[in-house]
Order: sequence, then C-alpha cells, then structure tokens
Amino acid sequence: MTAAVRWQQQAERGADWGIALTVWVARVLGRPAVRIFVLFPLVWFFLTGRAARKASRDFLARALGRAPTLREQWRHFRTFADCALDRVFLLGGGAGFDIRVHCADHVLASARQGGALLLAAHVGSFEAMRVPGARQYQLPISILMDRAHSRRFIAAVEGLDPALSDAVIDAGEGGPMLVLKLKDVLHRGRLVGVMADRAREGEATLAVNFLGARARLPAAPWQLALVLGVPVILGFSVYRGGNRYDTHYELFSTGMKPAREVREAALQTAAQAYADRLADHVRQAPYNWFNFYDFWA
Repeated sequence: MTAAVRWQQQAERGADWGIALTVWVARVLGRPAVRIFVLFPLVWFFLTGRAARKASRDFLARALGRAPTLREQWRHFRTFADCALDRVFLLGGGAGFDIRVHCADHVLASARQGGALLLAAHVGSFEAMRVPGARQYQLPISILMDRAHSRRFIAAVEGLDPALSDAVIDAGEGGPMLVLKLKDVLHRGRLVGVMADRAREGEATLAVNFLGARARLPAAPWQLALVLGVPVILGFSVYRGGNRYDTHYELFSTGMKPAREVREAALQTAAQAYADRLADHVRQAPYNWFNFYDFWA
C-alpha cells in the first residue's frame, strides 16, 4: 500500500457526529473546555493508532536528530489536536489569538501585482495564515481543494464560516477550465493556497531529499506555477502554545518562466528547494508536523 493511499484512508478516520459534537462543545463551552473534552478521544487515538505513532516517532527522530521520548510523541499528537480545535475559533473570527506575522514588504508587493500562489503544508495551522492575511494585509486567500475528497472538512468549516464556500476552488475540475478560474482569481489580487507536501494516489510526483531521505512531493503545484507564471510565496503558521501562532510568509519565486527545454529540470529544482525550506521550518517547530503516515514510503 502506498503512502498516498495510507494518508487518504487516515483522512476518513472518525465519524461525522464526532466532529459535529466537538464543534458544538467548542462553540458552547469555549476553548478551555473543549481542549479538556478532546483529551479522551486523543488518548484513545494515541494508544490505538500504532501506524500514526510509528510515523510520529520516525519523523521526530529525523527532525530532532535523536530518538524521541514518549512524552515528545504525546506532545506531537497534542499539538495536532490543539491546532485542529483552533480551526473552530479562527474560522469564527480569531478573537483572542496572538498571531504574529513575519512578512517582508517585498513579499506583499509581489502578491498585490496580480495575485500569487501560496504554497502551504500540513504544518501548523492554515487558518492562522488565512485570517491575518485577509484582515491585516488585505490579501484574501482562496483555497485550491478537491471537494470530493475533502467533503467532511469543507462541510465542517462552511458551517463555521459560510463565506469560505466562495473561497474554495474545486481542484477536481482539472483541465483548462481550472486554469481559467485560477487566472481569474489571481487577476483579482487574491492568493491561491495550495498544499504542496502531500501527493494523492495516482498523482504525478517529484522525488526530493527531505530530512536525509528520499520522499515524493506532488508535481501539480509546480506545474501550476509554470502555467500561471505568477509569484510563488511559501507560508507556514506554527503553533507556539497558549494562544500564540507565528506566521511566516517568504517569497520563493517572482515567477517561474523557464525555457521549454529546461522545464522538467526547473520543476525538479523548485521541488527540492521547497523541500529544503520545509525541512528548515519543521526542524524549528517539529511538533507542528501533521503528516501521520510514512512520508518516505
């Protein structure tokens, strides 16, 4: 079984009623109460999720440079749960959070000249990027997402923030129509958020060196960057504990426009450079890595 199949199966773990109940507790009783509430299912998942626990142990060993303790593995799971819960409150407005944005002026200038691709990863919280990006910097973010595969997530977040429905671009459309839709969104000065760290089953990939071993990243984000020719911005928002997030935006490219004969090499070079930046960020905040499957399989 491939890594892509494993993470896609893990994404379906859990029941709709459990998600709905957690959201209800969060909205009615607040953040401190729901953080206690989820301890029980989290302990169960930690004890029974052997594959996820092994993936956590393997990743932390690479990121920390040594074997992790059981307490450090628990912290990894707990950070994931905290960030997942905070989605409820961030989508509800984000009041009470201390989100510190680290972004140079030239990054904002590149994005405002005609939109940009925002390459994110399953690290920390995407919502902690989206909220200040739209409010503080007038950079609204649309999200490229496969509606069919992300049905549960989209249904949950639309219940919290109905406006998000208009910000989701269905990656399932594919082909020229998707490219035209993306160009229209970018022309309106929006960022288009794309997760660049997970490949789906059957999707084209690029082999990279990541944390000392060979891994495969999806080729689609880099193919889009070539087709669209817009700036590429990397975004990471890591949880620091309490109510604090540190959000980092960095300019990766002002526009990928290589000659046709070197496009394949340009894709490979870009994917490796991204893997290197991703590795730097996860080494600095290892408990914010939320790929609980064998990433190097």
